[in-house]
Amino acid sequence: PQYFSYSVVLSLLACSVFLHISSIGKLLLMVGIEATFLLLVEGPHAALFDNADLLVLANALVVSGELEPLGWAEAGGSLGGLGAASGALVWAQFWGLGAKLGLLWVGEWIFGATGEKEEMEELQAYNRRLLHNILPKDVAAHFLARERRNDELYYQSCECVAVMFASISNFSEFYVELEANNEGVECLRLLNEIIADFDEVLGRGR
Repeated sequence: PQYFSYSVVLSLLACSVFLHISSIGKLLLMVGIEATFLLLVEGPHAALFDNADLLVLANALVVSGELEPLGWAEAGGSLGGLGAASGALVWAQFWGLGAKLGLLWVGEWIFGATGEKEEMEELQAYNRRLLHNILPKDVAAHFLARERRNDELYYQSCECVAVMFASISNFSEFYVELEANNEGVECLRLLNEIIADFDEVLGRGR
């Protein structure tokens, strides 16, 4: 008969590990299992527990005036089932709380890593825009293709080359990194447009 009690305890523990079931659902399920167990113990299978009491008393060589079933197995199974149900419910609460905290920690870690990745991608895009405002696209692509040494030079053979030395007065005072000009990108774009205008003038046919 004790195996019936062990089976009920295992069933109660199995009910407590389901995270998708609410606490009320677990409580109702455990109460249903325990009520079914008590009905079987007190009903059709009561003789099994009575015989178990007789065997326990006989093996213990308990001598009394009359040997009557004392209901120890029934009482022990019932109390054990109730205790197991209570313990399983409490354990399920702690298990669910720990699992939720673990999921929250994992979620924060994942979202934090995603946020850092997005910030890094935004910074890379910002640096790429700055580089494209300073260098031609093919030259920038050459240096961005792979990691290169700082002293590595770039050269390109052209049939017609023009070199211009020019300066923009007070450009250092004009260049200010503010939120209004996209942290200085607009200033560099203006400089790039000026250089592009000079390139267009130099490229005109004479």
